[in-house]
Amino acid sequence: MSDETQGTQRPERARANRFAGLVANTPRPTRIAVAITVVAVMVVGVTAGASGIVQAVNKAAHSSALTANDQATVALATARETNAATSTTLSAGIVAGAALSAKVTALVGAAAGLADPGALTALEAASKRLGDTVASIAADRRLDLSTGVSIVTAVADTTVPALPPDAETDAIASATSYINRLTADASGSVKGNAYLTATIEKATKAVHDAFAPVVNSVPAGGQARLDASASAGTPERDALTAAIAAVNNDDSALDTLWAYTQAGIAAKSSHDAVEAQKAADAAAAAQKAAEQAAATVQAKSRSSSGGSAKSGSTSGSSSSAGGSSSSGSSSSSGGSASSSTAPKDGSPTWYPLQIHAGGSDCQGAGGGQQVSYGSTLQPPANAFSVNTYEIPGYGWGVKWTCDTGW
Repeated sequence: MSDETQGTQRPERARANRFAGLVANTPRPTRIAVAITVVAVMVVGVTAGASGIVQAVNKAAHSSALTANDQATVALATARETNAATSTTLSAGIVAGAALSAKVTALVGAAAGLADPGALTALEAASKRLGDTVASIAADRRLDLSTGVSIVTAVADTTVPALPPDAETDAIASATSYINRLTADASGSVKGNAYLTATIEKATKAVHDAFAPVVNSVPAGGQARLDASASAGTPERDALTAAIAAVNNDDSALDTLWAYTQAGIAAKSSHDAVEAQKAADAAAAAQKAAEQAAATVQAKSRSSSGGSAKSGSTSGSSSSAGGSSSSGSSSSSGGSASSSTAPKDGSPTWYPLQIHAGGSDCQGAGGGQQVSYGSTLQPPANAFSVNTYEIPGYGWGVKWTCDTGW
């Protein structure tokens, strides 16, 4: 049996019945007003909820824009730091490249005769490419080639204005976009610096690679040249030993090049000094030989063609015609002759060879000189070889060479 049949009702149904009865007993105008009120309450509730959702979305967008701006600012600072570091590296590379090129140029000149000519030519070409490369980059970047410092007033980095506390989301996004453009510029500069630095490093490596054949040719080529030179003395060999030690040590490439250059210069200076002494010795030997030859010729000219001496002569040797000679030599015609006066036939008075080294420096392949009897020959003191000869009836001559073959 149900509750209704027993005269009892559930609470929900009872409330519904009461509401229905209330409505039925309420006048129509009153019922309409109540409905309008209920609808208004419902509309206000829905609008308030939507407004809350919009506010939440706007707040999230604002927060995201601030985060993006912070990240962009950090990225810009990092890019500028990297750009400054790569700029410093590039400047250092320019300075080092210019110094290396200059020292290699000096090396090539100093090592002539101590290393393989072909290897030196290749080294010189690589050095020129390096020098041209760094000079071009320095000119483009307006940098001093010897210091790497800018030759124009540096432009300060563009500053990024701070955001006001009440900045709108759109303003924050616009500022972030500007920062990103600055970061892109800095990153592009970093790539440019890296590329130019790599270019210098490549040219520098080419110089180092070209230096190896020069080094390898020193012990064999340089020693062979010294061994083939009769003038190679201890100082010159010591300089070569220093050169070989310089190219085999563990110092930096620049230090090695510099030490080798100095050793090469020392070797060349020693060689020149030895050659000059050799030329002076040769000139002295030629002088002595000429004097001996002159003495022999003079002795022969004083000898008598008759072969025997007579009591009437003042010197013990006589003329076949009975005449006397004041100089001790006889005349077959009976006349007398003196070494201090010219012969009767008008030819110049004969004098022995006189030579004194010490003229101007030897130039070109060589040279020569001719003087009359009684004058002094003056070949260069640093001549490689000296040869004298007589010009009958006139005087003496000398020829010399300057090319040592070094």
